Amino acid sequence: MREILLLGCFHFQESGLDVFAPGFQKELEELAGRLAEFAPDALALEAAAHQQRVLVEAYGRFRLEDLEDPEKMRTQTLGTIHVFGRDVPMNYGNETVQIGFRLGKLLDLPKVWAVDDDSEIDGAPFENPAPETAAAMGEFGEYAGARELEGLLGKLRFCGGPEWVRRNHAIYVRANQTGAGTRAVAQWYARNLKIFSNIQRLAQEHERVFVLYGSGHLHILRRLIQEDSRFRLVDGLDFLGNSDDTAVNF
Repeated sequence: MREILLLGCFHFQESGLDVFAPGFQKELEELAGRLAEFAPDALALEAAAHQQRVLVEAYGRFRLEDLEDPEKMRTQTLGTIHVFGRDVPMNYGNETVQIGFRLGKLLDLPKVWAVDDDSEIDGAPFENPAPETAAAMGEFGEYAGARELEGLLGKLRFCGGPEWVRRNHAIYVRANQTGAGTRAVAQWYARNLKIFSNIQRLAQEHERVFVLYGSGHLHILRRLIQEDSRFRLVDGLDFLGNSDDTAVNF
């Protein structure tokens, strides 16, 4: 049976954290070592599938030695990638690079795989939410803001944990109550189905696939992987160690 290790992650560049700081880099190095124990033979990353060539070229430019040069990581990029209708730089601060590329080079894998779908989703039901949706968003925000954990691994445990995932997905469930919300939620589900389709094809050709994705996708992707009897889901939480409730700013 093919194994798929799914790790949810917050988006580094939206977090306000200094991912190039020595302490953060040390934790990333520890995380890569833990994930390497899974010995994946394919890495699936959150980049648009139609940008596969661009992603592979960026991966080819990346060296593990780059991670020892904070100034290079702060000031240089690995190229440009086209997503959601625009060209954006492949920054070193992206989790795709810091976790995905790092793990790939550590394992000496020749390439990585882009499995995302960048179809546009109507954001209006979430930008100007109906009362039901706003309530779910408020409940999620209150939960996320009240829980602060120590370090990178603690943050990953939190945003990949069952309660975070449930509350986040509840926003889409509530949004479905309105006509505009239903259309947006259908688009969100369609995107995740396309992502899973790409993962399915990749897993048919490899024994152990590591998938790194924004935690908002976890509810759907976990269910889809579990319901395909050809695959065994390996929970990324199992590679993050025990929880720690030491309070710091999340």
